[in-house]
Amino acid sequence: MSRLTLVDGLLMNLKHEIDPGRREYVAPELAHQRLVQLTGQDLGDDVDAWKLWFKRKKQAELGKEADSSERLFG
Repeated sequence: MSRLTLVDGLLMNLKHEIDPGRREYVAPELAHQRLVQLTGQDLGDDVDAWKLWFKRKKQAELGKEADSSERLFG
């Protein structure tokens, strides 16, 4: 297994995709709790909803960066 980002690891644990014998393993309930602490959101154990939330957040942040660049250089 290649090196995981924090979010990817938490989502994989939430989906029960990491074997409990691996050091990257945390119980799905703990993965959920950490996602809630990290984001302030509670999307339960719906991994697709979490992925969509992170995708939208990233898109929003990229949009803000583009807006800032336009103000600086536009």
